[in-house]
Amino acid sequence: MKIFTFKSLFVALMMLCGVATNAQSFYVEPFSIKPGEEKTFAILLDSKGDGFTSYQFDVYLPEGITFKQNKAGRPIVNFNATLKDENDIYAYTSTPSIMDDGSLRILGYTTYNEPIPAEIKEIYTITVVASEELAPSVYKLSIKNMELARPDATSVSPADATTEITVVSDETGIEEVMGEAATGKGIHDILGRKVNKITTPGIYVINGKKTFVK
Repeated sequence: MKIFTFKSLFVALMMLCGVATNAQSFYVEPFSIKPGEEKTFAILLDSKGDGFTSYQFDVYLPEGITFKQNKAGRPIVNFNATLKDENDIYAYTSTPSIMDDGSLRILGYTTYNEPIPAEIKEIYTITVVASEELAPSVYKLSIKNMELARPDATSVSPADATTEITVVSDETGIEEVMGEAATGKGIHDILGRKVNKITTPGIYVINGKKTFVK
């Protein structure tokens, strides 16, 4: 009932707000994971100096990677512990829930209508698990349906954000996947494919040396 009530209020807020597009966005930096491994990554907020009082976004994982759940069957999502008021009390409320399509929806708002400080980048950490059968490759994580509201009743609806998840078995596995790229010259991805120019972050083999490019 609480989730339904908050979602209704959030939708109403967004309908009343003047929605504009901007560069503000939640995002995730590229990371790697091994089959069967648990990994915790951060949800970051690039607010461009604005302070937001409420927000919503959905996180979509590639097939073979799932959100880790606790004993109660809830996703393991940790809110940034630095977001507290002067009395060391959380000044923000957050509700994560798994949707019917398997995505993770997070709704949040500030309880005192005070904006999240613009200097805070890491808002959440989320734990995921990779399937034991997941093949080494590069996969996509997406953040969609983003809405961020300001104290002045305006909001932004950022475009979807994507990042790469590189799945590797182990160091030996990487070498096997790369094949001749591991000892050759030039730039290759972890699947051994030649890359003329690096345009996205991830793990590459540059002149035979594995390099993580941010």
